[in-house]
Amino acid sequence: MRDWRRCVPGPGLPGGWPSGDFDIRAVSGPLVMVIDRFPERSQTFVVNEIVQLRKLGVDLQVFDLEEPLDRADEMMGIHVQRVARSETISRRRLAFMLTRLVPRWGVGPLRATRLLQENRDDTNRIAFRRAVDLVRRLKARPAAIHAHFANAPASVAMFASAMTGVPFSFTAHAYDIFEQATDLRRKLQRAAVAIDVCEYNRDWLQARHQLGTRHVVVPCGVDLADWRRSRPYRHTPFRVLAVGRLVEKKGFSDLVRAIGLLRDRGVQLRLDVIGTGADGSALLELVAILGLEDWVSFHGSRPSAVVREAMEDASVFCLPCVVASDGDRDSQPVVVKEAMAMELPVVGTKEVGMPEMVVHGETGLLVPPHDPGALAGALQTLADDAGRCQTMGAAGRRRVEAFFGFDTTIPMLLEALSLAGARPS
Repeated sequence: MRDWRRCVPGPGLPGGWPSGDFDIRAVSGPLVMVIDRFPERSQTFVVNEIVQLRKLGVDLQVFDLEEPLDRADEMMGIHVQRVARSETISRRRLAFMLTRLVPRWGVGPLRATRLLQENRDDTNRIAFRRAVDLVRRLKARPAAIHAHFANAPASVAMFASAMTGVPFSFTAHAYDIFEQATDLRRKLQRAAVAIDVCEYNRDWLQARHQLGTRHVVVPCGVDLADWRRSRPYRHTPFRVLAVGRLVEKKGFSDLVRAIGLLRDRGVQLRLDVIGTGADGSALLELVAILGLEDWVSFHGSRPSAVVREAMEDASVFCLPCVVASDGDRDSQPVVVKEAMAMELPVVGTKEVGMPEMVVHGETGLLVPPHDPGALAGALQTLADDAGRCQTMGAAGRRRVEAFFGFDTTIPMLLEALSLAGARPS
């Protein structure tokens, strides 16, 4: 695996990039961050990132586009402005708002209008209107504009960049490129920097869009002080923990079937699943069909503190990611890194960005996707060997400390954002 700390381009970059000593904190004006839904419980990594950037002295102005579907408890004092919905902005109102932007931004609104004319699909028309509302709310000329997720937020950021002449960047995660990609090639071409959270995503995009030197990898990090064991690891009773949205790409139906196989073999264990999602009813039905009510429990959505407590009680963490039938998939689920930080061995699949986190045989076991039998075999191997579980858990903690702690990932992110802020739009 590549050293994550070498993934962000350094000094002497082609294309007129700075020499690496530019710091976005030295620029007058805030870093504007555009997010889809905030704070979404399944996206607490965004909250963590904002908190860490603020600790480093980055001035942030945060905007979101929609109400969270599953609101997280953690806000950490972050002030968020909601961008107006497109349908609330009439044509007359839009024309008035654009006219009001001209004295401050000159030809920028015209430049953004021409950009819209290149591709006037519904998504871009909506993003354009919302970008107009965002730009009129700016408290100062931004140092840069950064979007989390490559779909709607990056579209809004792209048009806001055109209106203001301020460079934009975005972080691509998973569904926003695998399932809901919109105008992606143009955003990749126009962004000062495009950030991926794992090499799997970068390679996937490279194969389809021939990425250039402005595309970097910065993994989502983990707060090592927050995700740390407070009591000794417990192997017995053997408890399997899974955390994630109840959707096809998480592979939870394979996990339930694997638990059924282990029950039939007489293995004593329990599965606890934390999360909600569209497949919840189908998973409950599968549990009933297999008669696993005494072996499998679903606990719904829970805050981070409850997830940490569940990890304290667990023997192994399992997330058998798959590529869903519609092409949706995970990239590098942060919860896996959190489990490793909590010294849990991880059982997963050789799919998406999992092998970049979990070293097979060292920090956990990886099996082929869509294979309940192999999944059951890996879980049974760990159920039979408490010593190996502890060794893997300790190795997992060391791996997170080396590659995925905030002290590693946040400086990488700050460098990438500084590169974006230094590059003309």
